Parts: sequence; structure tokens; C-alpha cells
Amino acid sequence: MSKHFIPPRRAVLYWLDPAGNLKPVTVLEDGTLAVGPWILQKVMAGHAFMATHRFENVVSGGAVNVLLTNPSGSLLKIYLASVRVVTPAYAWVDAVLNPTTSGGTSITPINLNLHLNIWPVADVRHTVTASGGTTIYRGVVPGGGVVDVFGGLAGETLVLPPGSGLLVVLTNKGVSPSDVSVKLVWWEGE
Repeated sequence: MSKHFIPPRRAVLYWLDPAGNLKPVTVLEDGTLAVGPWILQKVMAGHAFMATHRFENVVSGGAVNVLLTNPSGSLLKIYLASVRVVTPAYAWVDAVLNPTTSGGTSITPINLNLHLNIWPVADVRHTVTASGGTTIYRGVVPGGGVVDVFGGLAGETLVLPPGSGLLVVLTNKGVSPSDVSVKLVWWEGE
């Protein structure tokens, strides 16, 4: 056994943030590696937001929707980190980019840093009248399932520039009415 102390080698890990910048991996107090700390940084800075809506008793064959829009006059981009749909019914879920929309009921988002009074530029509505657009996701929610349309385990981020929007549509393909919830998490920046 050697009497000489050899210090351990230090490895520094890096990841690419959504803007393509090289960032060091964050080590949390419990030793956990946080490979995507950008959302935590945005929460702490007060620039991360969440909007949710629950639809009750969606009839068989019925469709419901939630629209996230980045207004044309916005100077910020919306970085959509997560879209999660939950329903006990067998259902189809689609995401449509830039549909033509009207009406709808406003959903008030919350800032994920509850200590700060910063409001998002994003507009969130449900039950809009929509047509056209480009369907960029077509998925299935198995009965009693959860689907991450964006984000989740895959960790992808969808960037919505000013003047664009994303419509999430869920169609109940089950035989009986069912409840549906939709949750959007995003951050805003240049």
C-alpha cells in the first residue's frame, strides 16, 4: 500500500442548453446531477410558467382543446418545456402549429416562482374555435394514461417565436364520457 496520497481526478460535465450554449452540469445538495437545470434557473429567475385546465365529462367522440399563443408584438420566444395530457379514457391527442383561431376562455397561468410577480407574454385559452394549421404531433392516450406531447422523459423543447401558437386537441375515443386534464409548462426569453 502506497504512503502517498493521490488526489482524485476531477471531471467536469457539460450539457448544451436550448440556445446551444455549453453549460456545466449542476450538482444538487443531495448529490443528484441535474442535467437540465435550465428550467430550474428559469423558475428561480421568475421566467417559467404553468397553465392547467381540466375538462369534465367529455362525451364519447367529443374533442376539447387548449391553445398557447406567443403574441405578434412579443419580444420574447416561448420555450415549451412540457405538454402533458391525462385522461382515464382511450383518446387521441394532436398538436397543431399555427391554426387560425377565435374565441375561447382565458386560462390564467402561474409563475412557477410564487415569490415573484412576473406575468408571461403568452396567452393561454381553452375551447377555442380552430381551423387549419399544421399537425406536428399525432398520438394516442391509452385508457387510463398519461401522454407527454412535448418534454417529459424525452426532454425536447418546442420554441414558439412571436406570432405563433400551438393548439393541443384531445378527442375522447372511449365509449363513455371522461375527464381530461392538460398541463403546459414553459419559459420565456430571448
